[in-house]
Amino acid sequence: MTAPENQPVQEAPTDHQAAAEGKAKGKSARIPYDSLTLCAVAAELRRLLVGGQIQDIRQPNQNEVLLGIRSQNRNLLLALSADAQFARVHLTTTRRPNAPVPPNFCMILRKHLEDGWIRAVRQRDFDRILEIEVGARDQEDIETPIVTLIAELMGKHSNLILISAEGKILDSARRITHRINRVRETLPGLVYQSPPAQEGRVDPFAADAAAFLAKELGSQTDIAAPELTRLLSDSYSGLSPFLAAELTARLTLPAGDTSGAVPILPAHIASVWDAVFGAAAREEFAPVLVSDERGLPVGAYPFPLKQISEALQQSAESLNFALDDAFTGTVERAGMQAVTGELRGRIAGELKRAERQLQSIAHTLAESERAEEHKQAGELVLANLWRIEPGVESVIVQDYYLPEMPDRILTLNPRLSPQENADAFFARYRKARDSREKETERGGVIGGKVVRLRNALTELDRLGTKEAVASLRTQLLATGLLRVNDDAHPDDGKSGVPDFEGHKIKRFSTPEGYEIFVGETATANDFLTTRVASPNDLWLHVRAAASSHVVIRTQGKPDRVPRTVLQRAAELCAQHSAQKHSSLVSVDYTLKKYVRKPRAAAAGGADYQKESTIDVTP
Repeated sequence: MTAPENQPVQEAPTDHQAAAEGKAKGKSARIPYDSLTLCAVAAELRRLLVGGQIQDIRQPNQNEVLLGIRSQNRNLLLALSADAQFARVHLTTTRRPNAPVPPNFCMILRKHLEDGWIRAVRQRDFDRILEIEVGARDQEDIETPIVTLIAELMGKHSNLILISAEGKILDSARRITHRINRVRETLPGLVYQSPPAQEGRVDPFAADAAAFLAKELGSQTDIAAPELTRLLSDSYSGLSPFLAAELTARLTLPAGDTSGAVPILPAHIASVWDAVFGAAAREEFAPVLVSDERGLPVGAYPFPLKQISEALQQSAESLNFALDDAFTGTVERAGMQAVTGELRGRIAGELKRAERQLQSIAHTLAESERAEEHKQAGELVLANLWRIEPGVESVIVQDYYLPEMPDRILTLNPRLSPQENADAFFARYRKARDSREKETERGGVIGGKVVRLRNALTELDRLGTKEAVASLRTQLLATGLLRVNDDAHPDDGKSGVPDFEGHKIKRFSTPEGYEIFVGETATANDFLTTRVASPNDLWLHVRAAASSHVVIRTQGKPDRVPRTVLQRAAELCAQHSAQKHSSLVSVDYTLKKYVRKPRAAAAGGADYQKESTIDVTP
């Protein structure tokens, strides 16, 4: 995309959903939200939501939508999240506040879904795709589908998409352009295309699915557990690595070392298949909430798990609310880890810098101990000027500072004259003499800083809330232990305090400790983008309109920039644009490395790609 007169690019942080596996009994890991989980969730939602009316729609952030539904004389809240790490759909009891200004996607959902009746809830094939059909508002005949809300829960490719009865996209939580995906765009007005299916794989719900596995295994009496897991995952559609590992645990006899060959029970295949997929087809689920050794929920699953200790599993009445319990804690802990990790990295960086300063001070103080030695060397050179030939690298003189007057070798700079060598020794003497007191005092200050930074790291490990972490960050900034403008760029070595060389560039500091730069003129925009910003800084520009270039310094870690910082930068960008009087402004953002200035372009002109968009109010 070309930015009118100046344009920013930011690349949305990409996250990927890790399919955690329980590696051994007694150990639990995060349980993935896979196709089998969605199958059970959809079954529960059909019983609870079909025939219900959508009365409230919220969008707390770009990737999450909350639907308030009145059904069966109950008020229920359905959460749909396209978060790259925590993509999911389930009922929830947590009513999160809406954004101050509802995003465009939220407004579209309200236009087409509010007061509508839920006609159907279904999983597409055995994939991580959920479809919710909504009938016309003011019409109790729920057999008339008007729109369909689709939740694609596919890791970093997750999305929420609203389509019309004709199959055209009305809008999506994440608008995917051809620059991101040339095959499958999700822009309003285009015909919706389903994600590509897994070709050549067997439907695990097919009648002969168990027979297919028996045929694949043939006459084998044992097989390595990892090999069987791979065979299952590669042969059947919709099987997550976690579910494949669970089937392996059910298909094999217990063995001490599951990395080796384990016995197979061929006659047992059909019963195992029926216990999982047959029960799922009959909607006979037995959900469990899984916790770790500390008792913290790490996930939920439609059936009790063989690969995880029974002591870590608790029977649940509803998979939806078990998932709500698990994800509430998991997402909160992940957010806590993110803010804690960001602050820990900044403290550790400042601590490392202070420790390097202490090493430099120690070296300077050690050199100051040789001050008298440098003075004596200079005087000995002066005393022997008559016998020192120009260009020599050393000279042997009598050291008359010692009673025995032994010979002493003085190392000289052959590029300097004898007199200049003497002057060099005296210069080193003065520098060493004068630095002793100053560096001793400075060492005490830096040493105290090192102690306080180490104490801050210890305190950070004890904090339990984001608010406490934010308070510690504010305290460290206020006392000077951390500096707002200390975000030096490790990828290019630039100073954390740029020299704007007279260009009109505003610098803003955020409570989270980030710096935002805003160019005020076309030439300042050029300078900011080409000379100040680093490749992994976030770059912003108003979509399809003239605006300032805006840069967020990321310390080389754009994926850790909080959403609040991005929101603030986008608001600044909108305020410094031709659309500053609009009620809603679309701001593109990407990494600076995806921005370039075309040849012969006017000042402030830029092309960018791999952009994402955020809607803000100036």
